[in-house]
Amino acid sequence: MSSLMDRLKALGVSVGTSDISPNPQNANACAGLAEKLGGEEIETIYGPIIRIVKYFPPAFQHGNQKCDPPQTHDIFQAWASLSDAVNPNAYLFLDTETSGLSSGTGTFAFLVGIGMFTEQGFKLIQYFLESPANEPAMLAQLIKDMTDTSVFVTYNGKSFDIPLLRNRMILNRIDSPFEPYAHADLLHITRKIYKLLLPERNLGVVEKEILHLTRDEIEVPGWMVPEIYTDFLQNHDSEPIKRVLYHNEIDIVSLAALYQHINLLLESFTNREAENIPFAVKLSLIRFFLDFGNIEIARAVFDEMPIDDNLQEEYAKTALMIGIRLKQQNSIFDAAPYWQLAADNGNIFAYIELAKLYEHTHKEYKPALAYTMVAQTLCKTQLPTNYTFHEEINHRIQRLNRLIEEE
Repeated sequence: MSSLMDRLKALGVSVGTSDISPNPQNANACAGLAEKLGGEEIETIYGPIIRIVKYFPPAFQHGNQKCDPPQTHDIFQAWASLSDAVNPNAYLFLDTETSGLSSGTGTFAFLVGIGMFTEQGFKLIQYFLESPANEPAMLAQLIKDMTDTSVFVTYNGKSFDIPLLRNRMILNRIDSPFEPYAHADLLHITRKIYKLLLPERNLGVVEKEILHLTRDEIEVPGWMVPEIYTDFLQNHDSEPIKRVLYHNEIDIVSLAALYQHINLLLESFTNREAENIPFAVKLSLIRFFLDFGNIEIARAVFDEMPIDDNLQEEYAKTALMIGIRLKQQNSIFDAAPYWQLAADNGNIFAYIELAKLYEHTHKEYKPALAYTMVAQTLCKTQLPTNYTFHEEINHRIQRLNRLIEEE
């Protein structure tokens, strides 16, 4: 099967070139298509581009989430390493639809969607390539429209969308504007928060399970998008493209809704209003806050949680982590109950922490040996035989036996 690039060349299309002069026939076709897609033709120094603009009213409902800038976003901004002074109105929500599913040099974005919070509501702008020859025009208009923003918000955009756009600008001899921008990739924080709840965390799953959003029947699966565009280049049928525009639109709006949802979730957890948060998400949020050094909130929520037998191992692991953070703060006696709780729920490493506590702090070698022996038994059934932890435990047992004999 011929590649997309080969098929485009067979159609006489020059892809990604910046030295193509616009011609009146292409401009007229672009204007006609823009009207069919509900947009307008924008003229740039590189030629015409189709731009579709849409507003969603303030506080409009997207699934179970009202889509507005959050009232508080300090924790999110700290996670994303953003300046405290960054206003959510300066965020640019971005997603691309591409000619292929890989990020190779032959892949380009034929549709770029951006969204932003404004006083009039959430503003969506989409740029569509009637022809790949108009790629420089699209990139130039995108740069012009994003000048009032300072932070990108994407879903897997750090690995795909932004590198792709940067490479296309380089290939088209356009200076890339991306370097000064901060970037918050919601995929990364979603993985942290929903790792234990959702086996998959792609945007479609998050929409369904977290935002409780069901897309209209016009929706097209993402894997079909490149093929739809290839067909469009052959038959110029705008109807399938409308479905791709809808797909991209919902992706962008879902980004904004998910951003709001995450901020509300973090705020509720901070205020210890966690009654309606699923057990698995609570555990992940406790770990999230531990990473930020906010042990007190993490401990307060954990101490109020009943154990869930379905997540016993993760519960024990979380208790172990709290203990380790307290140890790092030289609060080793506060750490001990968490290690004991983790050990009671079968955590090997908690037994070792307790053994260290009794050996080095209490100087009580027999309890230290007892904890180590239990850890050794658990290791035989839970850890690979080549795991170096086995050797460490054996050395500890030998040392403790020697210390007991010397008493």
